Amino acid sequence: MTRLTDDMARLHDEIENLRNARLASIHDIKLGVAGIKAGVSEMRSGLGKARADMTRAAKMERQLFVGDIASYVSELAERVADLQTGFRQAREDMARKTKTERQQFVGGIESFVAELGNRVAELQTGFRQAHADMSKATKTERRQFIEGIISRVSTLSEGVAEIQGGVRKSLAQMAEKGQTERAEFMANLMGAVGSLKKSVEEMRREFINDFEGARTVWSGSASQPDRGRGKRAPVREKAAPAAEGAAEKAEPVAARDEFPVSAADLTVIPGIGPGRMERLNKAGILTFAHLSEKTPEELREILGPTGKMVEVEKWIERAKELAGQS
Repeated sequence: MTRLTDDMARLHDEIENLRNARLASIHDIKLGVAGIKAGVSEMRSGLGKARADMTRAAKMERQLFVGDIASYVSELAERVADLQTGFRQAREDMARKTKTERQQFVGGIESFVAELGNRVAELQTGFRQAHADMSKATKTERRQFIEGIISRVSTLSEGVAEIQGGVRKSLAQMAEKGQTERAEFMANLMGAVGSLKKSVEEMRREFINDFEGARTVWSGSASQPDRGRGKRAPVREKAAPAAEGAAEKAEPVAARDEFPVSAADLTVIPGIGPGRMERLNKAGILTFAHLSEKTPEELREILGPTGKMVEVEKWIERAKELAGQS
């Protein structure tokens, strides 16, 4: 009986020890779960903050880029307004000059006609006087005098007709010259406007290419934080996936360098779109070797106003690398 009692007491102690051990294990598990929950909450908070910071930085960069575009468009509008003002001023000056020359020519004609009228009046006075004297002379003398008068009047009429022909010819030449000058001025003006439209169209295409590239970069940056959503692995196990992700991102670059790119395709260099490639080709830059030999100042001069918005030094470095591979 005593032995049975001892066994039951020992069994009771073992059961009590097991119960206490189970309670301790449950307590430890609860503490571990609480720690894991706190770590997950902290990790989610940090991820949300990083994503907010990245979004804010991308928004600021986008605002700066749009501000630069707006500033350049405003400057272009001012240049167009100045060109229109200069055109109006030149047109007014030309009209004023033509009007002044016409007035001077007409004044000269009026002065000549007045002088001619005075000479005709003097001739008529002399004719009347001669006619009075002739009435006193003989018939023969009168006939000779009349023939002389007729000859002088005929000569004078021929001179007047010659002067009128010269005046008409001068007027026709002046009108033709003024029309030719106006036509040349309008042709030059239309050529300048066409060149300006072409430059604006090229700049618009370059801005569209730059904006598309920037939007692609922004969309790629904004989509990166979403890749880790839904994963609840412990913190110590995330180092390996991060390294694998970096290796995966580095693999396309290495693979791209293994296959040489065509020497004429300059758009493989970041920042060069179809519009800028066309402008570089027009300047004689057809290969990566040509591009690598240019200086930053020469490239900015070729690109025009948009040259100061890009880092042409990186173009030259990348062109040297690609020229060495080709």
